[in-house]
Amino acid sequence: MIAPLSIRRLLLGGIAATAMAAVATPSLAEDGAGIAPVNAVYPALRQDGASFLVTTGADGRINECDAVDSAARTPAVDRSCALLAGRGIPAGIAPARAIGNQAAWLTFNDIPESMMTTNTHVGAQLIFEVDQSGKVSACRPYKSTGMAAFDAFACKMLQERARFTPATYKGAPVLAVGTTFVKFDSD
Repeated sequence: MIAPLSIRRLLLGGIAATAMAAVATPSLAEDGAGIAPVNAVYPALRQDGASFLVTTGADGRINECDAVDSAARTPAVDRSCALLAGRGIPAGIAPARAIGNQAAWLTFNDIPESMMTTNTHVGAQLIFEVDQSGKVSACRPYKSTGMAAFDAFACKMLQERARFTPATYKGAPVLAVGTTFVKFDSD
């Protein structure tokens, strides 16, 4: 069973914030398993009583926004995202960055035989917390594969293998919340 992830809020210059990693779809190796690369964990802001995950483009501007507290995309969420995009990432924040070979975080050879069935094609989006030392301290499915055992296994591998430089605010390490996609295809 995956322990619930509590997204902790940080007070940054009067703005409550969490942090989130840019997300991408994994490019599967020939073996058919993988975790999408996590480039940086950027601040996500708290707006109108909700926590938002944001990603930034190469120009540093917010280009995607999603409410963590709700799966529903509503006009209120869209308005809040527009406000956050207009305000941008608060000054003084340095994102957490992945360290090492991310392709080794989850490989086909890691998948237990008990999970391998013919023609299994699953994908999930995981949400995870990076602590002030750069370790993944919590993980849960944000969008499940539909296979609880695979979701739990992918989180376990992320917690054991993923390492980051800590996110900082004005030079002090802070918690970050990231998201990534995982896939497993067996033919």
